[in-house]
Amino acid sequence: MGLNFVPSRPPVVLTGANAAVVDPGDGSSSGPIPITGIPFDWLIDSVPFLLWPSEENSYIRDMKEDVKDQFDSSREAGEQSFGYWWLRSQATYHGGAGQSFLDTDQAEVSRTRYYSSNYVDPLTTQGSVSVNEGFSRQSVNRTDSVLVTWAGVLKLVTGSGSDNTIKIADIPDLTSPTSVAVGSGGTVQAMCTDGENIFVAIDDNVYLIDDTGTVTDVGAVTFIGPVSMGFAKSRVILTTGPEVYEIDPTGGTLLPAAIYTHPSPNWQYTAVSDGPNGIYLAGYLGPLSELALMTVTDDAVDGLVLGAPIVQLRTPPSEIIQDVAFYLNAFFGLGTSNGIRVGSFTPYGQPQYGPLLNPGNPAYSVAGSGSLLYFGGANRVWSVALGTQVAEGRFAYAQYGDNINPASATDPLVSIEVAVIAGRDKLFAVQASGGVAYQPSVSVVPASATLTTSWARFGTVEPKRLHYIRVEGTFPVPETGNAMTFTIESIDGATKTFTVAGGRNFYEFGLNNFPTAESFRIVFQFTAGTVLRSWQFKGRPAPLQYQEIILPMGCFDFEKTADGQEMGYDGFALDRLLRLEEAARSNRVVTIVDKFTNTQAQAQLTRVQFQQGVMPGSVRRLGGRVTVVARLI
Repeated sequence: MGLNFVPSRPPVVLTGANAAVVDPGDGSSSGPIPITGIPFDWLIDSVPFLLWPSEENSYIRDMKEDVKDQFDSSREAGEQSFGYWWLRSQATYHGGAGQSFLDTDQAEVSRTRYYSSNYVDPLTTQGSVSVNEGFSRQSVNRTDSVLVTWAGVLKLVTGSGSDNTIKIADIPDLTSPTSVAVGSGGTVQAMCTDGENIFVAIDDNVYLIDDTGTVTDVGAVTFIGPVSMGFAKSRVILTTGPEVYEIDPTGGTLLPAAIYTHPSPNWQYTAVSDGPNGIYLAGYLGPLSELALMTVTDDAVDGLVLGAPIVQLRTPPSEIIQDVAFYLNAFFGLGTSNGIRVGSFTPYGQPQYGPLLNPGNPAYSVAGSGSLLYFGGANRVWSVALGTQVAEGRFAYAQYGDNINPASATDPLVSIEVAVIAGRDKLFAVQASGGVAYQPSVSVVPASATLTTSWARFGTVEPKRLHYIRVEGTFPVPETGNAMTFTIESIDGATKTFTVAGGRNFYEFGLNNFPTAESFRIVFQFTAGTVLRSWQFKGRPAPLQYQEIILPMGCFDFEKTADGQEMGYDGFALDRLLRLEEAARSNRVVTIVDKFTNTQAQAQLTRVQFQQGVMPGSVRRLGGRVTVVARLI
């Protein structure tokens, strides 16, 4: 519509329900402003205007980006503020699993950690991730296991769950198995060893088997509940239900009486372990579980004797200690019904445990090698690096492998052993189903070796667009397939998969038209021999577009539309101008109505500029062009 101003005419004013009074904010009061009943081009905050463009003052509709400068204030300089690209990268993974986001303000967040992994080793060597060995499995009926050395040969001993025998085999392939009958009946309940001799609890008796296979009965014990055994402080300690027995490892003296009985008749001891301060017993009753210490004291009459168990620590309610192992005289591992805990000692020798490392994943057995603890879980194995503490009491951990028994998703590893063969750790385990898992001399390629990074959001929750991904490592050319595949995931669910054929040390891929998102991560899938060292995202901010409208409009006391209708009154221009200025000054959201497109929107007025167009006397007061810049929300 066009516009004509009328220098002097009687006012055209709508009153009652079609009028409003405007408070300009300066303490004065304006006259009524017509709202409905007249044709207008734009209605801004309920104030009507007619469009008045010119060559110098055009009506403009513009789309703009909401861009914010990115400043990198992190300790790791330069990943987003010193170039065109916004970058996120990772070049080591030894901090272990369990971190959801790569870049937040939390103190525990680290560029050395990631979200999850399986059948890969990020803990042993900083700066690289390699593939772990898989497992072979014997479907046999076994109950427990120990490692012994006979005639200089390391062997795995397993107890039968179907008869009164133990099975002794060379490792790692469990070859040359021999069977030794123990007693006259029953099945093996528990075993322990001093490194050479084997002690077996079976049919209410404890037997010693030496390195020649000779069996000697060393103690008669009535089993009144589940049995646990341990060789500690040169003693064989056996527990059954709430009772604790000391067995002479030489068989010279039979000790049929319990040396201690827990005051609670339904108490159940679950583990015996040799610690730096004495012999530790784990047990539980109902939802309560604790670790107690039996010290060895020198008595003038009886010589070295064991004291009664003294409670050293308790776990939270409903968290049951299922196994404990003290390692290197400085650490201990707790396998509990809720997960893995690693502990250490106070300066006064009191054991204290750290937080759960993998909540919701029970652990049933534990063994150590080098700087690693291995935990047997529900059909899976976990590893913990004692040399890498990522926070107070929290150590780096990873899932070593899963699906040990393909026929059962939750088959517990009730015992686990580790031996160093040709410079590498080899794992052996007995599962609750009776199967024996082992890592043979010819490495088994795991079915699924993966690592999932933490979500990277570039330090801001604004949307970003990924353009490139770069990976670097050792990628040998496999006989079939690819050296690696990896999938980019957005937190909104978009995915894109790439393949690394092998033969080069680094690859860079472009991501065309990958959707914008707040965060991204990578799921790597490895093949045997592949080593990942680093990855890098290259991205750019993808700010939301917003619309800006520049409106040159007439602002006179009296105006005439293109079809001849008149509107206005004395002070109409000033009332409207003050209304616009107040909306811009307070930065409040207003409603604007566009009669050209028959639409309305919410907006903020970022600019209000008035230009007097005529002599004030010719229009009684004020008259000219007001230019409004409105940013639509």
